[in-house]
Amino acid sequence: MENKLVFGTSGIRLIMGAGADKLNLGTVGIISLGLANYLKNKGGGSKKKPPSVCICYDTRHNSKEFAIKAGTVFKSEGIKVFLHDGAAPTPYLSYLVGALKCDAGVMITASHNPKEWNGYKVYNSRGYQLTDDESGELAKYIDSVGKVRDFKDVAIGSSEIVDAEEGYLRAVKSSVDRFFDGKSLSDLKILFSPLFGAGGKFIKKAFEYYGVKLDIVHEQFEPNGDFPNLLYPNPGDEKAFELAKEYALKNGSDLIVASDPDADRMGVCVRVEAGEYVHLSGNEVGVLIADYLLRCGDNKDKVVVRSLVSTNLVDKIAAKHGADVLKVPTGFKYIGERMIELGDRFLFGFEESCGYLSGDYTKDKDAVEASLLIAFIASEYKKGGKTLVCRLNEIYDEYGYHLHETVSLKLGEGASTKEFMDGYRNDGKNKIDYLAGGEGFFGMDMLEYDEWNKRIIIRPSGTEPLVRFYFSAIGDREWAAAAFKEFKKGLGV
Repeated sequence: MENKLVFGTSGIRLIMGAGADKLNLGTVGIISLGLANYLKNKGGGSKKKPPSVCICYDTRHNSKEFAIKAGTVFKSEGIKVFLHDGAAPTPYLSYLVGALKCDAGVMITASHNPKEWNGYKVYNSRGYQLTDDESGELAKYIDSVGKVRDFKDVAIGSSEIVDAEEGYLRAVKSSVDRFFDGKSLSDLKILFSPLFGAGGKFIKKAFEYYGVKLDIVHEQFEPNGDFPNLLYPNPGDEKAFELAKEYALKNGSDLIVASDPDADRMGVCVRVEAGEYVHLSGNEVGVLIADYLLRCGDNKDKVVVRSLVSTNLVDKIAAKHGADVLKVPTGFKYIGERMIELGDRFLFGFEESCGYLSGDYTKDKDAVEASLLIAFIASEYKKGGKTLVCRLNEIYDEYGYHLHETVSLKLGEGASTKEFMDGYRNDGKNKIDYLAGGEGFFGMDMLEYDEWNKRIIIRPSGTEPLVRFYFSAIGDREWAAAAFKEFKKGLGV
């Protein structure tokens, strides 16, 4: 099979099907052979032991088959393979890389994309996705594969089947207990949906460690790669909560928590006084968690790490508590990289796309830990007669209302993201061009327009043919809403 693959900074994410530009057993073989050659040539392993790779997969169609195929190729190339038997969260894969001291990790997932998609993520020995330099180097090895031999006659052999779920969940609990040891969730009624993904048994068991039996959206609990009744299995999209809200109204749930198919993203709906359920954005959840953790103890030497496109409201909250904020490009690998550099100074990392992490047991966003954190925070506020929404409004009263919205524009067939971005880049308006080194970030295809109390960031997706606009406005709620409406009108959406 001729290689037409493009390995980007977040791995490869493609529609499944036949052909060199789709994800299938043949293209998975090409990627895996490229990775095997990369590991062997960059010095993975030693004379006494070969390089090692651990592999996990989510609940999508073909994920298990792709994982086995990758393991087959690695084994044929003399690489030791650790395979988790059963669907598992992406942060669990990151945990395994560290726990097993592997040279790399492979996660078969397309995150929250529609059911037709799947993907291949690669993690380095430090537990986060490959850096830009590492991705570029690996891409050369994948490009050099060209046509590959048939691996059907190569048995996967004695790949070591691993099950470290208990160790991972204990690590999650240890992280959460730093802030909530001795606290109870008994007064909070929680409804949970894994949206047919790998988070089901992991998050359910994590709450059981605290003696909590979650209410479950049963129709969405068992793994199902078709994601029935969901256009996008994305907990950042309020539409994904439609069935859960029906359950919650019947049960009187205080909180609805949902995770995406590979359980790295977590979304939340909160019951308010009127008995309705309000969906919180990724920025709002990030602010609520950061605000609570920053008020726990002395944080003068602590650091919150956020992506550039995430809310700067957290910067103001951190400053009040004497903590620092580091801004990084989009992609949780940059947060993982900073975590290692910061060590004990790291307090919390988040992205506006519903990704959160506080513990150092993994180096990728984790819906399991995030679900526990937001539940405990909601429980503590409930004891004082408040909800998460009440606390959010208190934050807005203190720092000003911050509106954050994201608009995604899908490009037409054959359209070039470069030409699209160049159109804005050459519009003659004042802006920060991160491709040219704006704010000290070089080579990042992103533009930022800052006006009076408004910010617009434009960034092409690294995995899909679309461009995202991140709109922010600070001020009166009605004015902010009107400004966003005008902005959308200008985009024609």
